[in-house]
Amino acid sequence: MIDLLGRVLAESGPGGERLVARLSGLLDSVRDQGLNAAAADISDGRRRELHALGAHRLRAWLLIDGPAEQPAAIQVSGDLVSLLSLELERRHGFNTAQRRGRARVLDRLARATVDDVVAARWLTSAGLPDADLRAAAIAAPDDADDLAADLLITLPDAVVRVVGEVVELAVPLDTDLPEVLGTLAGGRTAGIGIAVRPGALVVSLRQARSALPGSRVQGRHVHAEEIASSRLLLNTVGAQPLQAYADAVLGPLDATDRSGELMRGLTAFLEHNGHWGSSATALRVHRHTIRNRIDAVERLTGRRMDSAQDRHELWLALRARDAARMSAD
Repeated sequence: MIDLLGRVLAESGPGGERLVARLSGLLDSVRDQGLNAAAADISDGRRRELHALGAHRLRAWLLIDGPAEQPAAIQVSGDLVSLLSLELERRHGFNTAQRRGRARVLDRLARATVDDVVAARWLTSAGLPDADLRAAAIAAPDDADDLAADLLITLPDAVVRVVGEVVELAVPLDTDLPEVLGTLAGGRTAGIGIAVRPGALVVSLRQARSALPGSRVQGRHVHAEEIASSRLLLNTVGAQPLQAYADAVLGPLDATDRSGELMRGLTAFLEHNGHWGSSATALRVHRHTIRNRIDAVERLTGRRMDSAQDRHELWLALRARDAARMSAD
């Protein structure tokens, strides 16, 4: 028997890992079928079966390897699936108190940063290791409670809670969180925070929640590090407001008969951090030419290159125009 991540939970004899490896392709082909999943591979005189386990929701997988010619094999498999499914549901019920206790720990850690000694005491009181953590937030509008239960059962060192339609969890750094989410929350909107000390878990949680809009737009799980990219931020804004902002800032340049050269000069100047020589080299013009173009940009837009805010607004307008064009495509 293996869990939803493919880890062996129990085996009747040696060779469990080899059987998992052999049937990995078969498992991938039926994984999305949920409790209806079942498949068999008959070859080399052996019958290898795969069955979904669980009464109301997929909890684990049963893998069977035996002789191809065994009359009672089908009956035995059916009975075994039923018994194991009932046992898994029984364990799921027993874990209710544990889930509540860990949710309370996460509630405390999610309020504010705390001393690591205090955080460690809370974690150990719930049977969890005192280790650096990484948080994730998963949108689950239809089955948040079930998903939280799946995560807690599959991840013994996790803290999990449900906040509205979002499942939040935190796991030690040795947990491959992207892989876990890819298996248990594939296709869902999800954000992943940075690694933090236990007492600063609120920071990672806040980042994970903030990544949800970007994940929804990108159609994949998004890491907090990616949110720091201005490109991702701009991609969360519709093409119309981006274009409106760019037109408002760059309109005075668009209206001149020198629009093309002024735009190229402005872009080169900003991309080379205001270095006249580098900007001129990039455009293959004399540095005085660049100075003349930037003087014209300042005069037309009313923005000064010695102002960090003005430079930022011009740079943002250029990026917004690019992002609007990409959105339109």
